[in-house]
Amino acid sequence: MRIVFKIKNGKIQRGYMNIVTKHCKTILISALLVIVLMPIASCGGGGGGSSVSPTINYGNVDGYVYIPYGSPAARVAEATPTGYKPVEGAMAMATCGVASKSASTNSSGYFKIQTVPTGTCTIQIQIGEYTTTQYQVNVSANQTTRVGDAEGIKMTPVTHGAIRVTANVAG
Repeated sequence: MRIVFKIKNGKIQRGYMNIVTKHCKTILISALLVIVLMPIASCGGGGGGSSVSPTINYGNVDGYVYIPYGSPAARVAEATPTGYKPVEGAMAMATCGVASKSASTNSSGYFKIQTVPTGTCTIQIQIGEYTTTQYQVNVSANQTTRVGDAEGIKMTPVTHGAIRVTANVAG
C-alpha cells in the first residue's frame, strides 16, 4: 500500500492508492504462470514421464570344486577327477557389475549361486591354503552356467614356504 498526498482547495489531503489496482496485470500473469507450470513440474521428475521399470534378467551359476589328494587309487566318487577330492567349505563369489553374491561348497564340492544378473560375471573360488582361482562366465537369463571344465574346478595348493627333512642314516 502506498500513501498519496493531494492538495485540494489549499488543503493537504491524504489518500490511499491500492497496489493491486496498479499491478493487476503483473499479479494476473504470475498466477496464470503458476497454474500452467504446476502440472508440467509434477510429471515424475524429468524421466520422460514413463513409470515402467527396466527388466532385469537373472540366471544361476554352479560348479564343483576339488583339491589334490593322494594317488589315483584314492578316488572318492565316480565324478571326481583322478587324484582329487571334493572340498567342503570353499567360497564361491560371483561379481556381475556392482552386484556380488556368494555360496559355499557342500560335502560333494558343489556350489550354486542363484539369481545372478545376466551378462559377464567374474567367479572367484577361495579355500584356505589354496591359490584363489578366477573364471569369467557369461550368465544367460533363466539358465544355469557351469563354472570350470568338464572335470570341475581343480584348486592348486599355495606354493610358498619350505619343507625341512631330517633323516638319520645308520652306518
